[in-house]
Amino acid sequence: DGPEREPDACVDILPAPLVDPAPFRDYLSYNLRCQIRDCYLMRGMEPPAEYKVLGHGQYRFTGKYENFDLYPPYHLIDADIPGYTHEFRPDLPITWGELAGMTDPGRGDSLYAQIKGALFSR
Repeated sequence: DGPEREPDACVDILPAPLVDPAPFRDYLSYNLRCQIRDCYLMRGMEPPAEYKVLGHGQYRFTGKYENFDLYPPYHLIDADIPGYTHEFRPDLPITWGELAGMTDPGRGDSLYAQIKGALFSR
């Protein structure tokens, strides 16, 4: 049974080629830092230094970063935003480019199934 209140945070991540628990834990931690960044930015505040990170945070804010010129692209890991860095670089069994080449949104199976097949059919 879960708590009798709304959660303080939720997992809101993109599929990633992480197969070991330690990098996945680090990915969740980094994603929460990005979500905290988003909370500050959407309040019109500059986040503290430990939250000035690049990458996907809350999905609902990614659309704002992509569609409104008001916001820099904080969700892009290679964005050039002064004071912000992308710090999550785990050792992966497959590159992001290889993974993108092995998945197809037009296929009938889920993205999860495609990623699982790409990682474990090598």
